[in-house]
Amino acid sequence: MTLVIVEPPFPGEHGRRVIVRCPEAERCIGIAHSDQELLRLLDKVGLTGYEKYLDVPGAVEWRELGPHQWERPSY
Repeated sequence: MTLVIVEPPFPGEHGRRVIVRCPEAERCIGIAHSDQELLRLLDKVGLTGYEKYLDVPGAVEWRELGPHQWERPSY
């Protein structure tokens, strides 16, 4: 199964790096700043219709920040 990993944003930066991991390889496919951008990146690599999987554990791994959070909270 293909796993989508959404990394936390680097300090001082906006957006989150998106990594696709499949049994053969792992690669960064870009930086997303919203759910829509994430879905566009996934579509470009052939993972169409992924919107139904954004909240499915095991399909998308949202690291550090929760799902649909694209910027670190400012305290």
